[in-house]
Amino acid sequence: MTTSRSLRKRGHRSFLRVFSSAFVGLLLASCGPGNQNFLANGPGAQLEANDIAATQIRSEDYFKYLCKQSGILPSYNGKSYSCLPHPGDSRHWMLLTQQGLNDIDRRCDSYLQWLDHKKRSKAPILSQIGAIDTATTAILGATGVSGAPLTIVAAGFGLLRNSVENYHSRLLLEIESSTINSVVLNEQHRFREKLRTDNVVVDNKPAAEHVLRSYLRICLPFSIETSINNFSTLGSKGLQVTDRNSINWSPVVGSAPRQANETAQGNTNSGVGGAQTNQNVVAMFGSDSARSIDDVKAAQRMLCVDDDGDVGPTTKTAIVLYRKSRNANVSNESASAPLDSKDLNYLFQTIHQETKTSNNVSCPDEYLNIGEWKSLRTQTQLTEFKDNYNALADRTQDPQLLERKFNDVPALSSDPGSPLRRAITAAREYLTEEGKLNESFEDGRKDHYTPKLKTEIFKAAQ
Repeated sequence: MTTSRSLRKRGHRSFLRVFSSAFVGLLLASCGPGNQNFLANGPGAQLEANDIAATQIRSEDYFKYLCKQSGILPSYNGKSYSCLPHPGDSRHWMLLTQQGLNDIDRRCDSYLQWLDHKKRSKAPILSQIGAIDTATTAILGATGVSGAPLTIVAAGFGLLRNSVENYHSRLLLEIESSTINSVVLNEQHRFREKLRTDNVVVDNKPAAEHVLRSYLRICLPFSIETSINNFSTLGSKGLQVTDRNSINWSPVVGSAPRQANETAQGNTNSGVGGAQTNQNVVAMFGSDSARSIDDVKAAQRMLCVDDDGDVGPTTKTAIVLYRKSRNANVSNESASAPLDSKDLNYLFQTIHQETKTSNNVSCPDEYLNIGEWKSLRTQTQLTEFKDNYNALADRTQDPQLLERKFNDVPALSSDPGSPLRRAITAAREYLTEEGKLNESFEDGRKDHYTPKLKTEIFKAAQ
């Protein structure tokens, strides 16, 4: 009997310790230093913030993600590559902003789905608690337990039931999911419609960040609850919800400040509209591009030509050969079309990843086109070319081919008089005369190494 009473006392003390610990923990959490500071100071009067550096890094990473998702190529500003469009480039900033809205929609949909799941899980959880409570009471009663232990068990299950009720007592978890979804989706639609009908122009990073943050607030818990309360209050009075009597989500943005040498649509070399259109920008990127002459030069470096900004025969040949390096059978018309964002992204990734450069992304001077960069950049590839060329010369016994056979692996060079270029010219002339190759280039050179030439040398050497 004494042992049984001692066990009950220890059980009571254990329960009280657990309960006290939980109560003190909740009390301390609600009165912690962080909560006291917010209660007394709100967000604070100081402009600087301890986490501003980390926030800036996360912001830059997020915008880089949006750039990739929207297909915007990192542009060249004269010193380095940046994924962010130039201030004033409203076309690309609007594209990036639209992608940001889509990203927020994705995250908001996940949140709404989670809310719906939590709401639906309340009843089953309470039912399960009730079932366990009933079963526990019955088992204890059947084993002869009564009095204080049963009271403690009942109190414990009551506390658990009340905890679940309290957790789900927030407005978001009490209102029907269809109501919440309707409020959020309608506000999102209204926000996007305001962007369109009000002709909101986003042409800089602060404006883009403001628009995205404003849109994100629509799906935050406090905003959803405020919107629902507003709708309920105004609806009970027979008033229509407008921006004046409810939350106004309309973004307010301003254009980026311009320098003296800039037009309303970007700098004087932007390639956008009217007399300011630069024909080299049009030739490289098309008539509707918002890129600049700096971007023309950056693309030339990636195409393995001089970055003089002049889209003449040499650069046009490089564009054609770039396309043929990706698809040897592409039509001449398609091969000579202006570069789009996908082309530029491919060029950037190809050169950047292989050379491991960070700022000056350019093709090495030894190459005449991007196809050579892919086909002759390693010693193994150069050895393969040498072996196939020598085999072709030996099989055909063509004097010009035999004269230019290699004893050693040729060195890379763009010099027309180098052994490599002289051999390429001889092979191209021989295969053209044999009717096995039909390639001509606007820049007039005959020593371009192309995927088609590589294939025909290999086939003729067998």
